Amino acid sequence: MLQLFLFVVGVVGIGWLIGATNLPGDWYAGLAKPAFVPPNWAFPVAWTILYVMIAIAGWRTFRRDPRGRAMLVWAAQLALNFAWSPVMFTMH
Repeated sequence: MLQLFLFVVGVVGIGWLIGATNLPGDWYAGLAKPAFVPPNWAFPVAWTILYVMIAIAGWRTFRRDPRGRAMLVWAAQLALNFAWSPVMFTMH
């Protein structure tokens, strides 16, 4: 259970840090968005839930084969996921 805790704290913590340092700002607020775009408060809630689920998937993959191909794929998708906010909101 310690490993699960570390996965959740690590993934969610890094996700929150990246989110807090790459805020959408005025650029995003000024975009023309469709009416069905969720309210701003929904994004941190949804991403926290997603990151918890990603952490659980990583923990389960790690338990099965810590150095296997599936763990490499999980780590690669997490890196791409973490890159999203800096690319989208900081680099536009």
